[in-house]
Amino acid sequence: MDILEVSDDGVLHVPAKLLPGGQAHARFELDVVGDVTLLRPAGQEPPFWQRATPAERIAALEHWASTTPLNTPDVPAESLRREGMYD
Repeated sequence: MDILEVSDDGVLHVPAKLLPGGQAHARFELDVVGDVTLLRPAGQEPPFWQRATPAERIAALEHWASTTPLNTPDVPAESLRREGMYD
């Protein structure tokens, strides 16, 4: 386990081994999501689920559902009976 500590001047030093791909003077953006702190390389766009509004997420899900081919077999009727659900 690694421990991070803030110096007297307010600087947080993160060991290089904890930041894959982090070179000297690399810039990172800090996001706090609930009680989790995220670091990502600066300039990298956050994932869709983080930046989209609830309405945009719903629209994307509906679009995906309407354009995704359903090439899965139907569930047999006997599987939907109570006795078959516990097998």
